[in-house]
Parts: sequence; structure tokens; C-alpha cells
Amino acid sequence: MPCPFSRGVIMAADPLYVGRNAASDEMEAVRQRLEDTLNEITRQADSYYSNS
Repeated sequence: MPCPFSRGVIMAADPLYVGRNAASDEMEAVRQRLEDTLNEITRQADSYYSNS
């Protein structure tokens, strides 16, 4: 839990949509996109305050 008055950053990305009847290969492609997006957002968030 963050300490009071600590700095933080909230990151967001475009939503990912998965069809209701998506095949397993489609699900894997979306899962990989989600993982890549989360890694990029984490990288951006980590570097947000590293320059200050």
C-alpha cells in the first residue's frame, strides 16, 4: 500500500475485444497482445518518474 502523499501514475491502453466464440488460436493472439501491452505500460510507468 502506498504511503500517504506518495507519487503514483495511472496508465491505460485501448481495450481489447475477444469474440464470444473465439477459437483457441484467436484467444492466444489476444493473450499475447494483452501481455505485450501490459509490458509496455509497465515500462512507461516505471520510467515516468525516473527522469525527475
